[in-house]
Amino acid sequence: MKFTEAFTSLGYELQAPRQDWSAEAEKGVCISIWEAEIKPRNKLPWMDTKVHAGPLSVWQHKPGNTKRKKHLSRVMQELQGAVDVVIVHGDPIGGRYVNASPWFSSERHGSWHISDFDPETGHFVAEVRPMKITA
Repeated sequence: MKFTEAFTSLGYELQAPRQDWSAEAEKGVCISIWEAEIKPRNKLPWMDTKVHAGPLSVWQHKPGNTKRKKHLSRVMQELQGAVDVVIVHGDPIGGRYVNASPWFSSERHGSWHISDFDPETGHFVAEVRPMKITA
């Protein structure tokens, strides 16, 4: 699936598709995460930009990070860390995008949350929390 289509399927519209790494709508915020940077922790997907992303000097001043910092500030202040995610497949080092997949929490029985965020740099920690199954 194309990057923009993945965001659209989750109910978000990218304002600048070639630069944006995140989008917001009235219902919430959606960010993109490279699949190659997601690691398991306690058998659940987890990503820490300080550990798994490339050097901060490469991405800190890019327009995508500037907008994502604004969006993640909203996530932390208004949405209790809850965030929608688009998984980007490809090579994050060279920025070689192959395709993207929307994370449908109901299908995967887990939702993404931001558990740590530095508004100065844009570093963040994202993790999947299992959904509570109700009978």
